[in-house]
Amino acid sequence: MEKIRSAVEAVPVDEQIATNTAILRIRYKLGLADCFAAELALRTGATLVTADPEFAKLGKQLKVLALPRHAQ
Repeated sequence: MEKIRSAVEAVPVDEQIATNTAILRIRYKLGLADCFAAELALRTGATLVTADPEFAKLGKQLKVLALPRHAQ
């Protein structure tokens, strides 16, 4: 559990983050959690690592490392 805690950073949501997240949700029709992830990646210049192809909607403004989808 300690390894997980050292790899995770909690980011408080302020008014600007909430507003930017809402704009992403309205503009790209993504889920709320996905919009928070995208907003945080955009804000910090990070690469979003995901297997969800929906993030392609954001185009080149968001750096995405696309993982292969797992078979069900």
